[in-house]
Amino acid sequence: MKYWKQGFYETPIEGAIEITNERFEELIDGQNAGKIITEDEQGRPVLTECVETSPVMTYEERVQTLIREQYSIADELAILRQRDTKPDEFAAYFEYAEQCKTQAEKQMQL
Repeated sequence: MKYWKQGFYETPIEGAIEITNERFEELIDGQNAGKIITEDEQGRPVLTECVETSPVMTYEERVQTLIREQYSIADELAILRQRDTKPDEFAAYFEYAEQCKTQAEKQMQL
């Protein structure tokens, strides 16, 4: 016999649920096959499908990613530092950044 309380135990602990060795093997086999051991409403261990989620970018992160496709951080800082002495470069950068904002809004359906 094994015991479950948010993990497996060889000996009983307070509040643990007793499970058979057969059920323990089923759970471990399922975990090895890519499933996750979670708990049902009664606290019993059950296998659930592993759903991979990718982090969702914020609007600001998406805009930065789009800008980085054309301008590195060093490029961007140089343009911002020299915007008074190189207004054409700054205007091109600014226009591209605005396009990136518009594109990010469309991609995120804002």
